[in-house]
Amino acid sequence: MTSEKKENETKFTATIVIPFETSRQAQIVCQSLNVDLKHEPSRLSSSMICKEIRDDENELQMKIVTTTLRHLRLQINSILEFTILLIDTIDPPNIGRCIYGFVLFLVSIVSLVIYYLWAFIPRYLIEMTGITYFPSKYWAISIPIFFLMFILLFGFVLYPAINLFLTPSLTDISTIYDRHYCKSDLKSNDDWNQGIPRINDLPLDFVCQQLYLKQ
Repeated sequence: MTSEKKENETKFTATIVIPFETSRQAQIVCQSLNVDLKHEPSRLSSSMICKEIRDDENELQMKIVTTTLRHLRLQINSILEFTILLIDTIDPPNIGRCIYGFVLFLVSIVSLVIYYLWAFIPRYLIEMTGITYFPSKYWAISIPIFFLMFILLFGFVLYPAINLFLTPSLTDISTIYDRHYCKSDLKSNDDWNQGIPRINDLPLDFVCQQLYLKQ
């Protein structure tokens, strides 16, 4: 990656070349980035002069020109993070994951069938087959009830309580801005409908206002 600054025009240019294992990976990433580029809102591209993305065999070549060094850095970080996330979803799972998934599927089906047989077949019919060392049918009803109660308790009590406990206060040191703070230009809910915004920091009061304030 190279970057240069033209003093007269105040332009910052960066050229990025990302190699891939196959040309298919480069094509998929290139098409995805071009789709994101077409739908990029104008308010987020005010500092963007040029962004060219193309694939050349097993390489992805990008050229970014901005008016500020800050926006150039944001564009590069956003592209690299998006590329890494996309690569993880392109490649199919390896043979080990396929085998483990198939074995887990078979074990789940067999366990479900055994559970239904144990829950619905009368006790004397099971004992006629010579099987007498099975648990009481009381657990066939109590275990699902306990499991459902745990899910409800965790979803409506424990999980919200953990989120409230981990949320810092407005005066916490983690919410203090420094020189690395990247201010967001989102003002209202309407801004979210104009496209995917670039990476930036959202103030805690702004997040709470958008999520919980009714008026």
